[in-house]
Amino acid sequence: MLNILLVFFAIFVVMVGLLILVKPGIVLTLANRYSNSLALFVSAIGVRLVIGIALLMYAEQSRYPVTLTVLGWLFLAGAIAIAIMGRDRLRRLIEWIAKIMAPYVRIAGILAVCFGGFIAYAVL
Repeated sequence: MLNILLVFFAIFVVMVGLLILVKPGIVLTLANRYSNSLALFVSAIGVRLVIGIALLMYAEQSRYPVTLTVLGWLFLAGAIAIAIMGRDRLRRLIEWIAKIMAPYVRIAGILAVCFGGFIAYAVL
């Protein structure tokens, strides 16, 4: 069951990465439009918690148990950090990153495709 969740997450990350490669401006537009959204704040925490726990619980059954364990803890740490920083600071962080990453957004797309592909390979 956890591997199915992680595969769906991996597919989603790959698809977002491909979208960034094809239409890089859309991610920056969405980041700016929804940076102050309560739904974004809650989902940023919730998704990290769920994926972090899933990575930790499935790590021993995967091809790369140490790597997935580290990633699981990083996801959980990210969820805690976002919860502590609050919605306003998250908004400012998103806007700051969007401004800095604008010229390099396609690189982020490539990294997303690679990350999603790795997660899928590790759990299948």
